Amino acid sequence: MTNENFKNIKGVCNDPFVLSQIDAYLIENAAAVKEDTAHSIDIEVNGKYIMAEIYAGCYAHENSFEIKIISKDEEIGYCEVLHAHYL
Repeated sequence: MTNENFKNIKGVCNDPFVLSQIDAYLIENAAAVKEDTAHSIDIEVNGKYIMAEIYAGCYAHENSFEIKIISKDEEIGYCEVLHAHYL
């Protein structure tokens, strides 16, 4: 995984650990995310959990997964990655 695959990176998505966790999840689950249109995963960062919401289909840009990072009901990060990197 390289950070270069991720685009429009904002907030906590600048953290290589967060991106590596998202990458690992998509390697195993990209087809299911694309079919289901949305998945979420919990990521532990500095002893606290944040949630990565991963969207596809009509909830994201065409041909990409849209990832929003949520903590305490507030969006603290955002990035996108093309389906082609995983499917």
